[in-house]
Amino acid sequence: MSTASADLINDTSPTADVDQAPSIVSLVWPLMLVALATNLPNPAANIFVGPISTDYDIPASLIGSMRGLGGCAALLVAFLFAPLLDRIPRRWTVLLGLSLVLLASTLPMTGFLVALALSFAFLGSAMAIVMPAIQAACGDQFEGPEAGRAAALVGSSQ
Repeated sequence: MSTASADLINDTSPTADVDQAPSIVSLVWPLMLVALATNLPNPAANIFVGPISTDYDIPASLIGSMRGLGGCAALLVAFLFAPLLDRIPRRWTVLLGLSLVLLASTLPMTGFLVALALSFAFLGSAMAIVMPAIQAACGDQFEGPEAGRAAALVGSSQ
C-alpha cells in the first residue's frame, strides 16, 4: 500500500470525524426535541407581542418588561438551583422543566395579567432548568470530544 493511501485511511483531519456525526444526532435527537419544545414559547411571544398587548389591553412595553421578568427568573433559578441539578436524576430535572413550560404555556389562557407575568417567569425558570440538564445528559452519553460535540449540538438548538 502506498503512503498516500495509508494517509487516507489514517486521516485525522476534521473531515474524518464527519462519519461520527450521524451517530451523535441519532442518539441525541430526543433531547434536541426537548430543547425545541422548551424554546418554542419564546419566539411565539416575540412574534405575537402586538396581539397579546391588544388582548390584554396593555402597552407592548409592559410585555417587554414581563419578558425581562422571565430573564430575571432564569438568572435567579440558575443561581439558586444550579448546584442541586446534578443531585437530581437528569430525567426528573428535564421533566420538571417541561412541566414548567406546560404550566407557563397554559397560564395566559386565563386572561389575567398576573398569569401572563407568571407565565414569562416560569418560562425563564424552565429554560434555566432544562437546557443545562439536557446538555449534561448529552455529554453523559459519550466520552471524549464526542461528549462536547453532543452537548454543543443541543446547545446550538437553543
